[in-house]
Amino acid sequence: MSNILSEESNSPPTPEPLAVDVVEAGRLMGVGRSTVLHMIDAGILPVVRFGRRISVRVETIGKVLAEIEAGALVVPSFPREDRSAKAVSEGSKALQMAPSGPHAEQMSNKSPQAAPKGRGGRRPGAGRPRKGEQPGSVA
Repeated sequence: MSNILSEESNSPPTPEPLAVDVVEAGRLMGVGRSTVLHMIDAGILPVVRFGRRISVRVETIGKVLAEIEAGALVVPSFPREDRSAKAVSEGSKALQMAPSGPHAEQMSNKSPQAAPKGRGGRRPGAGRPRKGEQPGSVA
């Protein structure tokens, strides 16, 4: 047992990273990933790019936090996305794209079909009749 403990104490310490990714930077600063990305876009938080990978130096995170604490740097509040039902509905309309490809002309000539009417989106008369209804009657 004592031999195992002596081997562990002789191992070199794990070095601290010089730079971290956006998620880890947010964790270190106590904010979310999107806030870190907003700070980067606003030029508040300098980054190092390795291709498409964005890294933030740990040293820079400490400096930015010290400036914020001292009042020398003011971080603006970034607008949140509007996630109301109306905004989501309008956003989905904006995302609809025109048809493309070999059959685009045929697809664009078709009119959109209305959803079937009746109970629960089923076609009228489908399924079991309700209590008191005659089979085959349309509600």
